[in-house]
Amino acid sequence: MEPVSVVIPTVNEAENIAQLIAGIEEVFKSNRMGGEIIVVDDKSADGTAEKARELNRMYGNIKVVEREARDGLGNALKRGVREASNEAVVFMDADLSHDPGEMPKLLKALEACDVVVGSRFLRESRLKRGLVRKVISGAYNIASRSMLGIRVSDVTSGYRAFRRRAFYSLNIESAGPEIHSELVVKAVLAGLRVGEVPVGYVDRARGRTKLNYLSIGPGYTKVMLNGFLTRLVKILS
Repeated sequence: MEPVSVVIPTVNEAENIAQLIAGIEEVFKSNRMGGEIIVVDDKSADGTAEKARELNRMYGNIKVVEREARDGLGNALKRGVREASNEAVVFMDADLSHDPGEMPKLLKALEACDVVVGSRFLRESRLKRGLVRKVISGAYNIASRSMLGIRVSDVTSGYRAFRRRAFYSLNIESAGPEIHSELVVKAVLAGLRVGEVPVGYVDRARGRTKLNYLSIGPGYTKVMLNGFLTRLVKILS
């Protein structure tokens, strides 16, 4: 299996980062994979970056990037891609919502794809999430499929693998969490090979969520409208 760069954006995740990194390192070891972990920290006040640097002294393959401005998840992830050394890149949340043990499944599918989404909404997926968040994300995904003709079941999932060259070819603009939707929508409309595999998802057990639906709504709406206009132009041309 090819080497991979795992990008983890963090804001005050000191309670979770050690367990997550240990899980990723075990996947590297058990699958004989070359890999690096890129922790992109946005001014954590709880010592997340320091904890990650301590872990690097143990493992030797962790790059810690501390950003001066806390200006959005999308910008943090784009910085992580710029720091990546490998062609295969994985995005993963820092709050233990995603199981590192499912990463080989994503990377296996990536052998035949440009982007692979870890879907929470396939038949074999295991979703343990609060009702409100489940309804909101489910509704957005249904709207995306109906308006944009996208057959991917989970455009908003934060667990995905992709090829770095594909990412750069799409001119990703999002500064916030809508980057996840933008990447999938643009990849599909550009004719790239987009696949998905079922994954598990659980709400965080420790720490506070940074998700605010009122603040992120406009960004997600913009992605959908831009995608609709792009699709309409293709249909009419």
